[in-house]
Amino acid sequence: MGVQPAGMVMVGRVIRVFHNLGCVGIHVTNNGFTKGQKLLIEATRRTHTNCEFVANSIQIDRQPVASVEVGDKCAVRLPGSSENLPPYGSMVFLAPNGG
Repeated sequence: MGVQPAGMVMVGRVIRVFHNLGCVGIHVTNNGFTKGQKLLIEATRRTHTNCEFVANSIQIDRQPVASVEVGDKCAVRLPGSSENLPPYGSMVFLAPNGG
């Protein structure tokens, strides 16, 4: 936790968790990404597991966007159950061969 995995580029951190929507808010601080790229969210607590997924839905201010840049705050929908969303503070990376 808190260490960048080898071969991965940091995007930013989870700044909000929207359980009712199955989304997380991400503050993009290091590297932008585009729709269709593979992301990995590294959980910051032992009770959560890392989550690797394709960013198929990205929004800024409730409007769909194709990409985000450094400085943006966006929402990304995660597949699966909203009960297993990563916690606030989790680090977000571009996965190797991420799209």
